Amino acid sequence: MANYYVNSSSTGTGDGTTTATTGVNAAFKTIAEVNAATFAAGDSILFNRGQTWREQLVPDSGSVSGHITYGAYGLGNKPLLLGSVTKNLTGDWTDQTGNLWKTATNSFLIDVGNLIFNNEASCGIKQMSATPTLDTQGDFWYDFDNNSITMYSVGNPATFYTNIECALRQNAVELGNGQDYVILDGLDIRYAGSHAVGCIHNDNIIIRNNHISFIGGGDAGNNYSYRYGNGIEFAEGATNCLAEKNVIDNCFDTTTTSQGGGANHIASNVIFRNNICSNSEMLFEYWQKGTGANVDSVYFENNTCINAGSGWGHNQRPDSQGRSLALYASEITPTNIYVRNNIFYGSTDYVVFIQDATAMAGVTVDYNCYYPTSGNIFEWDWSSYTFTNYKIATSQDAHSISADPLFISTSDFHLQSGSPAINAGVTIATVTDDYDGVSRTNNTYDIGAYEMADIKFFIGVSP
Repeated sequence: MANYYVNSSSTGTGDGTTTATTGVNAAFKTIAEVNAATFAAGDSILFNRGQTWREQLVPDSGSVSGHITYGAYGLGNKPLLLGSVTKNLTGDWTDQTGNLWKTATNSFLIDVGNLIFNNEASCGIKQMSATPTLDTQGDFWYDFDNNSITMYSVGNPATFYTNIECALRQNAVELGNGQDYVILDGLDIRYAGSHAVGCIHNDNIIIRNNHISFIGGGDAGNNYSYRYGNGIEFAEGATNCLAEKNVIDNCFDTTTTSQGGGANHIASNVIFRNNICSNSEMLFEYWQKGTGANVDSVYFENNTCINAGSGWGHNQRPDSQGRSLALYASEITPTNIYVRNNIFYGSTDYVVFIQDATAMAGVTVDYNCYYPTSGNIFEWDWSSYTFTNYKIATSQDAHSISADPLFISTSDFHLQSGSPAINAGVTIATVTDDYDGVSRTNNTYDIGAYEMADIKFFIGVSP
């Protein structure tokens, strides 16, 4: 078991075994160096807090002897892993007349999923067409023939905007090669044009304490059809995978998902707990199909989910959905799928969307708190239902409530003392604490990512 360090101020000539920035034992400088290295079970690769890298991380596999951890060291903000490049220089853009500005041919060798302007103040509007019409500030288009983007801008984009992040269509953290026994802990992952963390056929992956935001938009087929964009995806037979205590915001598609469409894949023991999920088209999506496939034991529990359909991509989707909880399945007979103790607050479409009876096989949905701020509440088998009629039709959510959970504020999702979500959950043996690490085991469980005991921290009283 050894620690390795990554510091962007390093000379990049060392073996990464110390935090020094010079010498034979100096920290790694780049993620490319990390990806090229071989690590052993139990090793930790630690990124210096307060620094930024613009490279894709491809973790190494651990083993049953121990995980390989990718985390942080030092003081300050979480290490920032960006899946983008900037185009902030006036020379990056060539005037095409008519307020159209183009980057150089082959300036992007892969699709650009999104443009993030002025440190997340706004985003571009991507035109998904081989013959686009660009006529509004921020409209842009990726040209697959010339590997460039064209944007509509009144004046040079680098003058109109102070910062332009171009999100490349790739996963920020690539676990799609079947890596196993990996931990991601304490990272800030942003601006990936595909998924933040893409896991396919993985075993024993732990994703905790990370901040994930502004994800997706990349063209999935290079044909202007549909677009990527998940925060944490456990797919195609992922087993023994855990996502906990993450903040996931502004994903083009969904913040968290257990999904798969391949034949004969086996997914089991996939857990999402104590996450804060917000401002994305969907907040949890369970989607499985495939002849011969099987799913057993997927848990989405004690998460706080806010404002489905309120993210950057909603108004530019051809299939705007705005669903907090979306359940789809076919061709399989899953078992032990649990959605419990979650707050689902706000949606532009439906708080809950359930495709049909096939999506409910083996599924238990209960002890949740639902509160729509607009749109409808429930859709079941393509029909709208009131809360009461939905419970009758589906035989689900017998102990759930439909009420305002009463957050402290629009940015603080702890519960006020009068919240109906307090003591309204069910005891879950695997969820022993909350987002802040406060024990749940001495209390009747609250619904959501926070126990009411957390309020004591705000008034200076020990719990």
